[in-house]
Amino acid sequence: MLSLARQRAAARWTERSDRIAWLAADAAALPQAEASVDIVISSFMLQLVPDRGQVLGEISRVLRPGGWLGLVTWLADETDLAADLEFDEAVLDLELDEPEADPREGGEGEYADLAAAAAELVARGFVDVDVQADDLVHAWSREAYLVFKERFDEWDLVDSLDLQDLGRLRARVMERWADLPDDAFVLRAPLVSIVARCPDRG
Repeated sequence: MLSLARQRAAARWTERSDRIAWLAADAAALPQAEASVDIVISSFMLQLVPDRGQVLGEISRVLRPGGWLGLVTWLADETDLAADLEFDEAVLDLELDEPEADPREGGEGEYADLAAAAAELVARGFVDVDVQADDLVHAWSREAYLVFKERFDEWDLVDSLDLQDLGRLRARVMERWADLPDDAFVLRAPLVSIVARCPDRG
């Protein structure tokens, strides 16, 4: 992600990209000094951290008085794509063993609703909290969705398979997907967008 960001910055700001410092760090232990940052932007990250409150506390710590936080993350949604259900059925068809989930993986997950999102920001001392609901809609081709399943959503299963079983799984998935309508590959996911301010410390 940092490599892609560097490339895009260099292409867009040819004479100023060297003014940007890039770093990777633990969101719960940021290397920035207290009250040293004007704006924090968080994009689809808060659902992944093990302690969201701690991360929000770190953001509050590094923001200058009056500094702003802008974030977007998922709202809880139990809707499954038909394509996902058919993928799972393909795994069962082939009697493949799925790796057990590592209890250390995963984070706090999505916000249950807008009120819960706002309450957590207020509890961490943010003011002028503006919470908005939105939806992300993204249409996949079957081929692109299979790549997504293999490289992200089901990477642990794929990583556990030998080449023969992976080939069998790909073929079976595409068979099960063949009769699905294109709409079965359209993601419609609820989002929450939040803008909040670090209070003046005076």
